[in-house]
Amino acid sequence: MFPVGSSVQIIGYLDKRKLSSRIIGWSEGIFVVIEHPLLQGELALLPKDAAVVCRGTVDGRTYAFKSHVLHVMIQPFNYLFLRYPRDIQEITARQGLWVDIKASAQIILSSQDAPAPPAGAKEVAGVVHNVSTGGCVISLPKETDLKGVACAFLTFGLPNGSKVNQLKGTVPADLPPDGEGGLELHFEEGDPNGSPLFEFLLLASKILSPSAGS
Repeated sequence: MFPVGSSVQIIGYLDKRKLSSRIIGWSEGIFVVIEHPLLQGELALLPKDAAVVCRGTVDGRTYAFKSHVLHVMIQPFNYLFLRYPRDIQEITARQGLWVDIKASAQIILSSQDAPAPPAGAKEVAGVVHNVSTGGCVISLPKETDLKGVACAFLTFGLPNGSKVNQLKGTVPADLPPDGEGGLELHFEEGDPNGSPLFEFLLLASKILSPSAGS
């Protein structure tokens, strides 16, 4: 289990909101206690029996578990009791095949986890590296202010000639900017804007597979 005080991200199965919380404690095999997440300063209501995914980082590695809400406490503290997980899995933003490309990109940074770029937002020139179906790494000028960035929208060309337009990448709450203009992003599963990238990776997987051409 994550250490007491660890920052974690809570993701609801139904609404897919990504909320920040903190581990308060647990009783092994029975429950985990976390702070009730806030959304815009108010309690983000997660009712009893709501299914969630809890994700956090320990010693530089990201772990996650599935659970559901056992009990909601609002007095004297705003706590959520989650079912103690049957198992905790290590995850990575770039599970499976990843390809180390260096693609020039136009990037729109957003301080809100929005489904589309903010109106009138300016594009920043950057580079996309290490792409996979789960995420990528972007490089921006060192002077770019990355504090408070929640997500980015990427437009870039691929080695096979296809183009990705405004693909959203979310900044994990537990992976802050590296201070050198680098940022790791996670893609949302099934995002239609990622189709050209996923097709490219499928082609790359066939080319790079040890059994290819045999």
